[in-house]
Amino acid sequence: MRKFSLLFCTALVVSAVAAYAGWIGQRPVAHYLSDLRIDLVQEQGTRGDAGNILGIQPHMAPADYQDARRLRLKFEAYLRQARAQGLLGPHTVIVLPEHIGTWLWLSGEKDEVYQADRLDAVSGWLTLSNPLAFVRAWWQGEGRHRLSEAQLRMKASRMRDEFQWVFGGLARQFKVTLVAGSIVLPNPRAEDGQLALAAGPLYNVGVIFGPDGRVLGQPLRQHQVHYRRFVSQGPSPAVAFIPTVAGPLAVALGNDAWAPEIQARIREQGARALLVPAFSAQALNESPPAPPPDLSARIPAGVLVYLRGRFWSHVGAGEGYSWQAGAQGRPAPAGNGAGMFNLWL
Repeated sequence: MRKFSLLFCTALVVSAVAAYAGWIGQRPVAHYLSDLRIDLVQEQGTRGDAGNILGIQPHMAPADYQDARRLRLKFEAYLRQARAQGLLGPHTVIVLPEHIGTWLWLSGEKDEVYQADRLDAVSGWLTLSNPLAFVRAWWQGEGRHRLSEAQLRMKASRMRDEFQWVFGGLARQFKVTLVAGSIVLPNPRAEDGQLALAAGPLYNVGVIFGPDGRVLGQPLRQHQVHYRRFVSQGPSPAVAFIPTVAGPLAVALGNDAWAPEIQARIREQGARALLVPAFSAQALNESPPAPPPDLSARIPAGVLVYLRGRFWSHVGAGEGYSWQAGAQGRPAPAGNGAGMFNLWL
């Protein structure tokens, strides 16, 4: 009888493990219709041969990130509409919002992740459906908030590959320079035009792709980060410069753009304009955060863009705008859909 009970219990355990393994392996891609519409919110400057800056504020949802092909098709649709309006050319520089790549941590997950109504439920589903990868990432963690850190680390290689394929591929397809917002990765660097990862802290980095789809320069490590519990700060506020026929363009991530030392460097380099990928979020029952100081009083020209959309109980906040010669364009209210800001150089 004891032997029979042992065999029965063993069979139950084996069956449960097999069922769990089968459940983990199921990654169906559900049918999903994303809103591909995008409006030209404002246009400044005079069309000429010097090119333009095109800021894109996409309207995103978790399901947009379920499959990298779906994500790329969405941005292809945005850029095709921009091209149809004559806004893409050989000297176009496109800027996308901060953290546009970070949400790739949702890629390839089970339907329960996208159908959840709370972020803590999403965290649970991610851990359950990636147990081995999560445990490995947990042991590699360096901070006190290892749960959030591990969920980013366990998907880092996939996030890096899909980020390059989506946004580097778009830059190459449309022959433009693309400031691809930002992505959180462990100790990233550029090697021969590609992103490489290494052991070390997580950083929120800005990445610029050239018209050949390769990474320009080194990733821009943000200093004033949003999630300091598990994302490390760069050594100081950072800025990158893109050479163009109209002169250098400066790129700074989020709050780094308001740092006095960054604005001093922009003036020293004689940058023609500042490109700011930004991020701001609020819970559905919260009031919108106070807007940051107006950049048009500090830098001659530029474009500021925020991530739009709803991610479970939070929504993208912030009002993007372009400015030139001290004249700020009409901001895009945070409640609207996707929008574009075009600034002729």
